[in-house]
Amino acid sequence: KSDVLFSFDKENWEGVNSYSYQGHVIIPPHTKIYLINDTDVDLEAYGNNRIYNLFHVYKPDGDWDSGDTEKYNIGGNLNKLVYNWKENVINVKTTAAFYGLFFRTLVVDASELILPSKKLTQQCYYSMFEQCDYLEKAPKLPATKLARTCYYQMFRHCPNLKVAPPELPATVLYDFCYQYMFYGCASLKETPKFYNQTNAYNSCAGMFSYCTSLEIAHELPATVVADGCYVTMFSNCSSLKKVPTILPATKLVQRCYDHMFFYCTSLEIAPELPATILFKDCYDGMFHHCESLRYIKCLATNPDTSNVYLWTQGIETEGTFIKHPNIEWEIGQNGIPSNWEIIDYTE
Repeated sequence: KSDVLFSFDKENWEGVNSYSYQGHVIIPPHTKIYLINDTDVDLEAYGNNRIYNLFHVYKPDGDWDSGDTEKYNIGGNLNKLVYNWKENVINVKTTAAFYGLFFRTLVVDASELILPSKKLTQQCYYSMFEQCDYLEKAPKLPATKLARTCYYQMFRHCPNLKVAPPELPATVLYDFCYQYMFYGCASLKETPKFYNQTNAYNSCAGMFSYCTSLEIAHELPATVVADGCYVTMFSNCSSLKKVPTILPATKLVQRCYDHMFFYCTSLEIAPELPATILFKDCYDGMFHHCESLRYIKCLATNPDTSNVYLWTQGIETEGTFIKHPNIEWEIGQNGIPSNWEIIDYTE
């Protein structure tokens, strides 16, 4: 059976899965533990198509509320847990390699943790730090080739997370890859920078939902969108003021921006919307109850309730709407707010 070695002094090493420890090591208070993989056998999970974690840090006896566990920081190269030292290769033949690794534990600072893999596998970081109530700093995420659900819920409900990864360098996304990644991170004030050009199904759905302190959302450069790719991405981000200046995709698909800024009550200026042909549900609820909104530029030529349903419901401020010339819009919650000035766009 493949094994992980641990040491408290970097000199004496024992196997986590040995007869003495059987996969469970209790760390004494105020003590550092060092982990490496010292096997030449590929690490595998036997989950029969269900999510199954290779490693998991947890509180004693599974007692999530135990006062016996201390807060801690983590660092080092995570790939040492899945490294074949004899062949000098990373050995992961399974999905969800680090699924739930620090789920609901008391980690505070993970900024020194190194996640060096540029190519990810399905579910590899799924829920890795989910519900870590004390986590303040996240590690960098350098991967450029993503996989389905690779970062799904990675930091979900980390209410004290203040420092997110500075950037997400992948240019091609995959289904659900960022879904709910920072959902409920109520202390986060700024998103990572994005580089992606191509989207995927629900790739960023709910990614920053309920990040109630979020103020700055960096540009979203994707020129190709997918079904539901940005659905509820910033919903209930009540402090959000600075958003992408433009959503550059000109060919839209079903639900691509559905409820994207739902209840962003501090948002004043919407991103420019250059697409001329709308698709079913693409803008539904997009600015629903954005109570401070005062400017929208939208060049759609086929606005109707099938693609802008309730998209400006709850907006009662005075504002300006820039529209495509010679196109009539409905006035009200399925179109242009009733007390807004309407101006035809000219180049």
